Amino acid sequence: MSGGVESPGIWFGLAQSMGQLAFTAPDPAVHEWLRRMAGQTCLPYPMIYPPVMRYLALDPAFGALWRRGHDLDFEFQPSDLTVLDDPLFAAFAACGPTVAPPLERLLTGVRRTLLGQSDGREALRCAVARAAWASEYAFAESPAETAAVDALSERIARTGQVTFNDLANYAAYRRLHEAPWAPQLPTDGWQGPFEDLIRLALREPLTERELGASIADITPFDDAVSVAVQAQYEANPYPRWVMRAPYRPEPLPETIRTLHPNAPLAGVRWSERPDILIAGCGTGIQAIEAAQRHPSGSILAVDLSRASLGYAKRKTLEAGIANIVFARGDINVLDLGENRFDLVEAAGVLHHMGDPVAGWRKLAGMVKPGGLMFIGLYSRTARRWLNDIRARFGQLATAEDIRSFRHTIMSQAEPSPLLKVSDFYSLSECRDLVFHVQETQFDLPQIEAALSDLGLRFLGFALPPDKLAEYDARFPNDPARTDLSRWAQLERDQSDLFIGMYQFWVMKEA
Repeated sequence: MSGGVESPGIWFGLAQSMGQLAFTAPDPAVHEWLRRMAGQTCLPYPMIYPPVMRYLALDPAFGALWRRGHDLDFEFQPSDLTVLDDPLFAAFAACGPTVAPPLERLLTGVRRTLLGQSDGREALRCAVARAAWASEYAFAESPAETAAVDALSERIARTGQVTFNDLANYAAYRRLHEAPWAPQLPTDGWQGPFEDLIRLALREPLTERELGASIADITPFDDAVSVAVQAQYEANPYPRWVMRAPYRPEPLPETIRTLHPNAPLAGVRWSERPDILIAGCGTGIQAIEAAQRHPSGSILAVDLSRASLGYAKRKTLEAGIANIVFARGDINVLDLGENRFDLVEAAGVLHHMGDPVAGWRKLAGMVKPGGLMFIGLYSRTARRWLNDIRARFGQLATAEDIRSFRHTIMSQAEPSPLLKVSDFYSLSECRDLVFHVQETQFDLPQIEAALSDLGLRFLGFALPPDKLAEYDARFPNDPARTDLSRWAQLERDQSDLFIGMYQFWVMKEA
């Protein structure tokens, strides 16, 4: 392999190919391409993880260390640093939150060991700091580590002197931009891996703060549930994402028809320049996806949290997207006058409202006749196991409590199903998943009743093709896949069918 690769599509194809390769021996060219691949922000972490781990395991020393990392009583040794001080491992560790307990154990061991060392291993040091940032500092830390980090911060504040490695050590444990001495740090002129770390941990958060402060309020905020939810997302913007593949332009009816060739789309009215409302846009993933899929459209993205909106605005500017307007508001009292939309997305907000169906009704009233909605609601069946965990641990909110909770879950002899959920590996996402301040769960009969009440026609679920094929095989006389009573039968047999959410398209009847 040679030459440059600039196109996200080419990187995506390369990652797919790498994912299928069976590596048999170390190869400098493969090592370099995997390292470069790990640094591509257009690639989702689950695509990078398998080939990188398979390649690293070719090294017997790494393989032995990885096997040790599976032990609940794993003890990281200073000599293990040599095994992990590899440019590929550093690039891999820096590109996203961990997705497996053994990897988190290795990184926490590296972090703890480097905290006691003032020199060397700059790339690995910065990579661990970036991994900790990506997890939003979900890694457990010992009292000795806490004391050492506090002493480091006090020394920097007292002397005004800080080395590159001091900053990396601090940023591996705490939000750098919130340090009392952070305003005195230069934001430019850093070298090598420290440049990326300063950008991620200092410049970008400060930019988000400025952007969030500039976003206008379009409603009052006096609903008690909304105020509680707002406070959670100000402290824990959700999700704090880094990598996202670009989407190709495609009219939404075509997106639906691709998955559901027999969807009942008669009467759908779709504009070439659609007006789109993203309700509960969070940190901007949905809004940016909508802007890329509908580049000629106009998008209004609304959320309660200024911190989330600042993050979303920064990512939008970085992507060069100009057709999104962000605003801060509460859906309960959202009033946009005579404005109506071709598409309203509410894929993760209704179940966090005091009265989800009332919120849904308000949003449905903003859809043009023949317009579309994309809805997300939590499944009571799929989340029963989470309810059991909540009953055991109670309601946790502070970072310290959630770190302790995660450590307990990772230390259990019987592996928890939480360990297979990517949200577990990030502080904000873990809080959102397990300890949200407000959550309502639904079943399919409730959704069917709401659709009838709101004058909405069900068009289909957003599910992987294999799950849709299972439905087809079981219910061949429903080619449109719109019989919710049959979907309820399938869910009774597969309790985790909607483990993420019920996500589906509906049309507003004319």
